[in-house]
Amino acid sequence: FKPGARETIRRIYTDCIAGRGARMIAADLDREAVPHFDGGRWQSSYIVAILSKRATMGEYQPHRRVNGKRVKHGQPVPDYFPAAVSLVEWMAAQKAKKSRKRTGGRRG
Repeated sequence: FKPGARETIRRIYTDCIAGRGARMIAADLDREAVPHFDGGRWQSSYIVAILSKRATMGEYQPHRRVNGKRVKHGQPVPDYFPAAVSLVEWMAAQKAKKSRKRTGGRRG
């Protein structure tokens, strides 16, 4: 992890579980000038990606190229990376995201 990255990932998960959506989390991180991992601004799509990646709990999913496309290859490897969140926290965030999911169009 880059310095502060683990704490930022944990905060993103904590905020999500507490009921904040990706846009709100991104706005909070930008407003508080929390450093982005790549030096840019926080975007809701990046927050969603972080909340969806099992690598945040240390899991590695091997891939390979098939006809130019990246496809899963083999079983996930637990505890491959240092974990920022636990399985319980990851699952709680998935449940929180699902509970906020709306059907239909975007809010105006």
